[in-house]
Amino acid sequence: WGVIAPLLTFRFIVRGRRRDNESRGFRLKYGYVVKGFKDKYYYWELIVLYRKIVFAIVTIFLNSIERVFQALILFMIILVAIYIHNSINPYNSKALNDLEARSLVVSLITVYCGLFYVNGGMAHWIRMFMLSGIILFNAYFIGFWAWKTSPLVFKKGGAAYELGMRLCPEFMSKVSLG
Repeated sequence: WGVIAPLLTFRFIVRGRRRDNESRGFRLKYGYVVKGFKDKYYYWELIVLYRKIVFAIVTIFLNSIERVFQALILFMIILVAIYIHNSINPYNSKALNDLEARSLVVSLITVYCGLFYVNGGMAHWIRMFMLSGIILFNAYFIGFWAWKTSPLVFKKGGAAYELGMRLCPEFMSKVSLG
């Protein structure tokens, strides 16, 4: 299902784009998949999905090989993904391209630090230093993500804003960005 379902979705998107790209029905069915990308990269979510599937395959099905080799395979996949992403910038906004680029870099750092962390031959302090790096870089990304997406969340008229106004109107009136 992990391979077939995305391909079927892609097939429906291609068909729907040819017929009724701007229709309300198409946007309701597939807008969550294609929205946010430049028109010529409408399929990019499929690429991201298959990259994640390959990650899972390497992690789960190649568990019989050394962890170092698994990590190196993941490292190479991420490097290729960074190169391709930075070459084409598939999202239609700079903020989304920045988020994706930083998430890939943080993934790369996580895999790199993980190489040292899982290596039992390393000194304990090195392993803890690498674990700290994993935690800090991922926390950095979560903070960056929250900072970049908070204007969307707290924008007046948005669903999250309306819910916040019902639950905590004093707070929402102070943090409103729209």
